[in-house]
Amino acid sequence: MMHAQPLPVVLITSHYDAATIERAKQAGVMGYLVKPLRAEELSPTIELAITRFQDFLSLREENSTLKVNLEARKLIERAKGLLMEQRKLTEEQAYTLIKKTSMNMRKPMADVAQAIILAGGFFKGDKN
Repeated sequence: MMHAQPLPVVLITSHYDAATIERAKQAGVMGYLVKPLRAEELSPTIELAITRFQDFLSLREENSTLKVNLEARKLIERAKGLLMEQRKLTEEQAYTLIKKTSMNMRKPMADVAQAIILAGGFFKGDKN
């Protein structure tokens, strides 16, 4: 349920058994109500489901951003290592070179790092 187009789901059912509850959890259900319903139960359940859903979306976005940032950081670290090895730079000098190149080219540091890694691999066997 939460894979294609995520929506806040409240399940209203007459079944109250472990298997149904487990399937609801697996499907990403945000609320679970058992019939017969009382009118005063529905509104707070829907409100909570919407709030939990918004929390879910925020966490998913934050998780995605963190993954992208981590991958960028890994690329930058690899590029720094190559620069330190091939150009005999300190870690700070290598980082500064990547950062300045990034600013001069108006490209993200991860893109510059990726180019350094690709170029480093290309010239690795070249002793000239």
